[in-house]
Amino acid sequence: MYMENSNYRYLIYRTNRNNLRLTLRGDGTLSLYCPRNYPKSKALDFIRQNAPRLLERGEKRDRELLRFLFGNSDSLSLLYFGLRFPLYYDGTDHFFFDGQRFHCPAAATPEECRAFYKEFLRAESKRYIPKIVKEVAAKNGLEYNSVRIKDIASRWGSCSSKKNLNFTLALTACDRDYIRYVVCHELTHLIHPDHSEKFYKALNEIYPRSDEMLKLFKPKYAPVLKSICNK
Repeated sequence: MYMENSNYRYLIYRTNRNNLRLTLRGDGTLSLYCPRNYPKSKALDFIRQNAPRLLERGEKRDRELLRFLFGNSDSLSLLYFGLRFPLYYDGTDHFFFDGQRFHCPAAATPEECRAFYKEFLRAESKRYIPKIVKEVAAKNGLEYNSVRIKDIASRWGSCSSKKNLNFTLALTACDRDYIRYVVCHELTHLIHPDHSEKFYKALNEIYPRSDEMLKLFKPKYAPVLKSICNK
């Protein structure tokens, strides 16, 4: 059930659970999960009591994500292959990168700018990542079906049982070494679908220093992934 008041939007899901759970979606909608026979009036009271705290937390999260995305508020920038390039809001009618800086239409909101940036990264990922996949796979005698670039905020990549490789469009915001690590990680799943000891042994054979690379880059880029692809 979807409802809205002057302060917030919310959805009520009636499930087999025994307790109440209120969450905030990326689009600002509140979702309440409650028992099937739970009174509607009590469900609405629970939302009213807990919505302000959850919305405040969501606003703080959004501010932090924008900070991670655009860098220092005094000097806006965007990541491209692990380097930050200045972001300028100017008289251009479209978003583009000139090799030294990003340009965005002056009237664009931060969310619109992020949307432009995402499409830029999507195009760059489609150009760059399949070439790395092809190179690494050929070198290690691995066969895969397809490479797809998606708007994924939960993970850098995945490998399906049908040998389809999926990568988040945010990857080309990262250092090239980390991109290669993620590609090698997903290609190793063609050999071992789990994260067993055998998997990590095979990964280290395909990409030496993989443990070092993961420790170095994953904490650094995790907030960037969420800030770019968060819904």
